[in-house]
Amino acid sequence: MAGPRSSPHSVSSLGAGYGSGPPCWCWAVNIGLGYGQNAVRGLIWTFGQTEASQFTKNLVFFVFIFSFAMLRLWVTLSIVTFGLKASYVYGEND
Repeated sequence: MAGPRSSPHSVSSLGAGYGSGPPCWCWAVNIGLGYGQNAVRGLIWTFGQTEASQFTKNLVFFVFIFSFAMLRLWVTLSIVTFGLKASYVYGEND
């Protein structure tokens, strides 16, 4: 009788070349956007203390909110998409 078959979730099979999840740059971009958002948030707060018109302050604030929300949404969707693709490929090769 052959030896025990290794589990598909064992440590030795992780990253076994099946497109094992999203590429590292997806995670790095998502984390970088978090730090970038925090840095820009400080600049937005500083800009909010100036004598600029209220319309300009609101415009800058909404552009900041929606641009980072859109970027982080697309990066998160790409991570999920890569993960689903990898699980599909892994399931076919099982």
